[in-house]
Amino acid sequence: MKMDDGYLLPPPFSNNTTHLDCAIAGLCWRHVECCWTGSQTIRRRTEFPSWTWAGWAGTVTWTNLFTAETMDIKSLVDGFHCEFEDGTTLDLHRYNMQQHVSRPCTPRALRLSAWRVPPRMISLHGSESAPQWKIAEFVPELHVSYFEGNPSAFLEALREGQLEFIWVGKGLFHSYFLVVELHGASATRIGVGEAIFYRGKERYHRFAEDVRFETLKRDIYLI
Repeated sequence: MKMDDGYLLPPPFSNNTTHLDCAIAGLCWRHVECCWTGSQTIRRRTEFPSWTWAGWAGTVTWTNLFTAETMDIKSLVDGFHCEFEDGTTLDLHRYNMQQHVSRPCTPRALRLSAWRVPPRMISLHGSESAPQWKIAEFVPELHVSYFEGNPSAFLEALREGQLEFIWVGKGLFHSYFLVVELHGASATRIGVGEAIFYRGKERYHRFAEDVRFETLKRDIYLI
């Protein structure tokens, strides 16, 4: 799939602009393999940001989030800005204008504000070789690209605040979470999760209320 300037955002659909839902969908790529499957193909490419697929070796894929203009994902983030090498930032409106009046510009970081899933809502079941995760009452598909440790150590890192699940988008039956590793004031993307809420509307609303009650949206500096 063609991406703006090689790796950043999905291409515009109709009016030569990239909207926020489209940008969030572009962040929800995932590796076909997982760090706990023993794959030797996944590794970090530090010359690119962690939030882009170009920042990693290994085969990646998406769900069918943006095969049509009415994609099944709505952004839950605020304050989405692209930051460039000189430290300047642009929101999506100004970013689209910049793409028209000059050569394509490539962000080095993203700034956004999003809810964090409280660690108490995340639990691990099954075995280390076949981990089964739950977010509240829901079973997500969790795709972790990189972590130095087994699933139990991953859960402990979540509880200690070294890792976070950032709730970035929702669809009719799905919610999407970026898994990030914190480094002081910045964070790197190390995975993505997708939870399905079939026949669980009431449980979903209870989950959403709990997240919003326990955590205010926090600023994320994604590099």
